[in-house]
Amino acid sequence: MNNKDTKQFSIVYQITNLLDGRIYIGVHTTYNINDNYMGSSKYLKKDIKKLGKQNFKKISLHIFDNQKEACMKEAELVTKEFCLRPDTYNLMRGGLYNFSWVGTTTVIDKEGNTSRVYKEDPRYLSGEFVGVTKGKQHSLETKEEIRKARLGVKLSKETLEKMLKTKSENRNKPDFVRRTNTPETIEKMKQSQLGHKVSEESIQKRLNTILQNGSSNKGMIHSEETKEKIRQAHTGKEMSEESKKKNRLAHLGKKLSPETIRKRLETLKKNKELGIKRGPYKKRFIYNVSP
Repeated sequence: MNNKDTKQFSIVYQITNLLDGRIYIGVHTTYNINDNYMGSSKYLKKDIKKLGKQNFKKISLHIFDNQKEACMKEAELVTKEFCLRPDTYNLMRGGLYNFSWVGTTTVIDKEGNTSRVYKEDPRYLSGEFVGVTKGKQHSLETKEEIRKARLGVKLSKETLEKMLKTKSENRNKPDFVRRTNTPETIEKMKQSQLGHKVSEESIQKRLNTILQNGSSNKGMIHSEETKEKIRQAHTGKEMSEESKKKNRLAHLGKKLSPETIRKRLETLKKNKELGIKRGPYKKRFIYNVSP
């Protein structure tokens, strides 16, 4: 094959570190087959600068007339298994076609260089490479920008349906599979809400809902399956003395509306007809109910 300045070649090359045997395989498109190009890997370049170019050897494995064929050959040679080998500089599989980021993560090394590697990479598993999001803290300015960016954003109907579906699916999973917040996260969430003021618009919307429905929760109907789960979840539960005290203090001085009293009377009468008995931990107000 003639080396002409008017013709372009795509070369699959290999560079070998003569001191430790590590290799790097890549693709380079050039008009000069014998140019001085020594790879694109930042870790390879760092070693060349540190150890000297004389300790590295470059050879051409395959030469093609077009880049597509060269990339296809690179994909055959630089596989995921090849990248996970300890004697290679390559971090990601080769080839520009049918490439995927699935199973990879962005990492940072001790010198602050960022790269993309497979999650099975030994350097990532050993802690030599650290995920860029691990331990990352947003500044107050960034948090404020994120908060402002989300103000007024409404979720689409499709997104809401997906969230409800995911929540429904997780409800049936065992506890160790469900996503649960740690006590530290719960405390952070609590602290983040301290001093938070509800906007006038939100207050007005809640008031309108209550005025229209008589309750902010009216219209939320649980399925029979959900009702049964709630009933089973509360069966046999004993309230702690602290909870009892809180409930008592929360209801001190409060008066029930005639409508609420009527509903409770109807419930008591219905439960009596069905033979349902309440446990001692759920004492209700005693009314004069005629059988």
